[in-house]
Amino acid sequence: MPAASPLAPGQFREVMWTGREFLVWGGVIGNAGLADGASYDPVTDSWRPMAPPPAGVRPGASAVWTGDRMVTASGRAAFAYDPATDSWSPLGTFEEPPATAFVAGAGDVTDVVRSGEHVFAIGVRREATGDGVTLSAWLLDGDVWRWADTVPIDAGMPAIRSSTTVDQMSVHDPVPLQDGFALWDGQRDGWRFSIDGGWQPLPSLEQYDDSGALVSEGRLVAVDGELIVVAIGKTAETDDLRIARLTGDRWSDWTPVSDRAVLGLRVLAAGDQIVAFGADMAGDPATPGVPRLIDPTTGTSTSLDGYPIDTVIDRGAAWSGTQLLVVGGQRSTADGEQSTEVISTVSGSTALWRADPPNPG
Repeated sequence: MPAASPLAPGQFREVMWTGREFLVWGGVIGNAGLADGASYDPVTDSWRPMAPPPAGVRPGASAVWTGDRMVTASGRAAFAYDPATDSWSPLGTFEEPPATAFVAGAGDVTDVVRSGEHVFAIGVRREATGDGVTLSAWLLDGDVWRWADTVPIDAGMPAIRSSTTVDQMSVHDPVPLQDGFALWDGQRDGWRFSIDGGWQPLPSLEQYDDSGALVSEGRLVAVDGELIVVAIGKTAETDDLRIARLTGDRWSDWTPVSDRAVLGLRVLAAGDQIVAFGADMAGDPATPGVPRLIDPTTGTSTSLDGYPIDTVIDRGAAWSGTQLLVVGGQRSTADGEQSTEVISTVSGSTALWRADPPNPG
């Protein structure tokens, strides 16, 4: 087994690959945000805890690796963590949007994402009246987060788990693109942000395929710059995994890639392929489903047997190029108790499991 982690149990941990080690930060446990972190070196099979964050860092805040530091932002504050010196520092101030902007202000920041050399902060806010949702973006420029653009979204966007507090709305993991990022609501709609074009809606996806199967719980991922949604197809007889690819201004038809679906679907780009995992829906939903390695080009998938994770949902994960680290999560036992023990999978000599795509990229 990998070395024991110093982290507390947690869900939705932020996991990042630095090129040498994995950084694990934040997340939640139940309704409470976490503000602890640690780094894991897969070569030495060792952990070291992060220095405690300063008082302004909000527990559970979203984080991203920028190439030389981890940036975390929420509310009206942003901070940087340098693993080389094990130290934190404040990172800039947020510009207020114009008075005409349909947004409450910089206090709505819930996520951060890196696109090339750019780092963005994202704000997602549901109107108090329930009549709509606002998306906003800020671009880090030196020591200032410059307001970039905001857009009102029609009412009806489903509530999505927060990366900061349970009473805020957030998006499923922002997906970095060459000149910006994309967001997905988990059902049929999404949005793309670019520096030159601002916010633009993505084409809507059909929620039923030609056979009448309901397709839901979609997760967005980018492979070689192409946006792909991995989702669960439900029929009266079975559940399966399906993908749709965005080409130009339209989505492809839904393509089944596995006859076994998973609950709490989680997807990661792994080179030019996709790792999808979660709880077993076709068998016992309290047991982990066997992960699938999906080839979006051929529309096929391969079972990754020997997967040593015993939590089933709400896990954090990152792909290094040859290794997959999965941390935390939630599992319901027969007596209803919750186990969120930190579990790690690493490659190589541990002999536990290695994600080894034919084309690792």
